Amino acid sequence: MNDVTEDLADQFRQVEAPRARKRLRRALRFTALGVSLALTGCGVAAWAVYEKLSNNIQSEDVGQALGDDRPAVPQANAAGERPLNILVIGSDSRAGTNKRLGGGREDGERSDTTILLHIAADRKSAVALSFPRDILVDIPSCKRPDGTKTWPERKQMFNRAFTYGGSACTIKTVEQLTDVRIDHHVVVDFQGFVNVVDALGGVPIYLPRAVDDKTGNIRLPAGCHLVKGKEALDYVRLRHDESIGGNGGDLGRIQRQQAFLSAMVQRVKSTGVLLNPTRLYAVLDAATKSLKTDPGLSSLGDLMALATSLRDLDTRDIKFVTLPNRPWPRDPNRLEVRKPEAEAVFAALRADQPLPDGRPRTITAAVDRTPAPGLPKVRVRVLNGADVPGEAKRVAARLRDAGYTVVAVDNAARQYARTQITYDPAQAQAARALARAVPDARLVARPSGSPVVTLVIGTDFTGVSADAVAPKASAVAQLPNPAPSIEARAADQAVCPAS
Repeated sequence: MNDVTEDLADQFRQVEAPRARKRLRRALRFTALGVSLALTGCGVAAWAVYEKLSNNIQSEDVGQALGDDRPAVPQANAAGERPLNILVIGSDSRAGTNKRLGGGREDGERSDTTILLHIAADRKSAVALSFPRDILVDIPSCKRPDGTKTWPERKQMFNRAFTYGGSACTIKTVEQLTDVRIDHHVVVDFQGFVNVVDALGGVPIYLPRAVDDKTGNIRLPAGCHLVKGKEALDYVRLRHDESIGGNGGDLGRIQRQQAFLSAMVQRVKSTGVLLNPTRLYAVLDAATKSLKTDPGLSSLGDLMALATSLRDLDTRDIKFVTLPNRPWPRDPNRLEVRKPEAEAVFAALRADQPLPDGRPRTITAAVDRTPAPGLPKVRVRVLNGADVPGEAKRVAARLRDAGYTVVAVDNAARQYARTQITYDPAQAQAARALARAVPDARLVARPSGSPVVTLVIGTDFTGVSADAVAPKASAVAQLPNPAPSIEARAADQAVCPAS
């Protein structure tokens, strides 16, 4: 019996007869026992709910497939906090119930939507950068889930990376393009999207004009609507209705997706989902069983810790932006990255600073690397034998970061299937030192009398080992002059215009 029930018993002892006191003590003992059992039952139930939600999440470990040749880990701020970069991938898989929702006869799996969510180190602002699926990018060699490798591809549609090598290949493509290190990834399919929207009770949208799209299978009058289920999915995937900016491309659709995500954020806040246990459970159940994540986000505890860290994040400080682009001159149905605007966005994300707003400024990225200690002086010539444009320059830059002296960069006379390090026997120590950076390379001793060690990049090249690169001084990037102004949508922007 606890202190509260004992105090109550003492008060009644002063006014009750002995028999009444005996009955009261028995009743209080049963009450205390009942409360204890109820609390124990609640604890068991809470643990069961936690386990169910955690078990809903599919874990996908892509660490080995990503390799070591990756962007630097951002340096922590004065409070010991680091920015967080999460790649959110919407899959267009038709497996299972997704066939009914997605329609069509498409085989395989592509990234229908890809968003890089950058959360500031102080957790008070965030940027959601959308990658058009039609934009042309270079896709690196990727390791597939079955252990085989893909060939590097040049000028390919962005969403093909997911087809070639799944989440890992999409992450490698984004990191190669942006030089921003991805900390976590999340994959959501059609059914998962529908489940979350329905758990929220629908999401409001606004149509400036009526939509009647037979290809997208959606018909709605102009005005504000609360969409649910397949109707919500059809709306965010709509590409062809010209009345709302659809022309078969991806840019109009991205704008609608950003508006829809803004509305979802507002919906969560306005309906008090986080304060209603029943609705919160429904949303969490829908969300968790729809997710495939890396091990770092694969439990409810991980997700709750992330959500808790964002409690002070205001919707007005969440910005949605599209990767700067322009039509590809050779095919207007494809897009290409628009530089230097895109690089200005990447630099801001790397430095954990606000998006460019048209004002000239210097961005300092906290990336800390120094040459590896004890590295002998190694003079290296880098030859591109992989037939991947720019690969030798990229590798040379990584080697310089690691403290190697790159004396020449060129193309090999032919294509090489195997990466190799060739050296004069007198340079054996230097060759072994270079092999620290490229551990998979084959060492080939050839008498030449040259003090230079040659790295020939083959088609099997997977990157420069992170172990060879220690921290160095912070990198500084100057925004172009005139500095670009990047158009962004804030998450607090009204969905339906005031009447």
